[in-house]
Amino acid sequence: GYAGSEGSFTYALGVGYRGGPTLGLRAGYVAPPFSLGGRLELGPAPSLAPFTSFGLGVGYREAPFALGLDLSSSGLGGFLEWQEAPFALRLEGRQEATGARLQLLGSYAFRFPVPEEATLALGGYEEVPLEGRVELLGRPVRGARVEGGLAPVATDEGGRFRLYAPRAGARLRALPPEGLLALPTEAFWKPGDPPPVLALRPASL
Repeated sequence: GYAGSEGSFTYALGVGYRGGPTLGLRAGYVAPPFSLGGRLELGPAPSLAPFTSFGLGVGYREAPFALGLDLSSSGLGGFLEWQEAPFALRLEGRQEATGARLQLLGSYAFRFPVPEEATLALGGYEEVPLEGRVELLGRPVRGARVEGGLAPVATDEGGRFRLYAPRAGARLRALPPEGLLALPTEAFWKPGDPPPVLALRPASL
């Protein structure tokens, strides 16, 4: 498969095999706090007849809440989520041809201390430490909230933050502290990239 991004736009193209060759396309656009995504899959059904599967989703995220709706060829679904580390609650619902389904999920994140030698012997860490900076017009921002890691963190007096991000990469989001007239900003980071600098946008521009 192939994936890439251009600013707030992301896309992915994949080829697979499921009783025959399949072709999938995904695209998304993020304009905080909103997001929009679509997907399309073409290929043979189990009867070897051509089929088309599609989906369209919209989302809204304003910590600690998030909600989304998804319309696909199989039905209509949605979710409402609340997350404030280490707790999280998620209500999901879906309406399909076979009926309706509703479920409530909860989680509590915790860690056990594991010797580094044992972790490396089992394949390494799933998360990597990440340090970056939040600024506004070139000046550091203290008290900004940064999301995208295992838990939200706040910047220090130098605008610096440290969190643990998934090894596959993370979409970071910086929110201004109360009283600062600025707009949130987002950026994607993956291991090997330079330390991210999240530049808030002045609310007046």
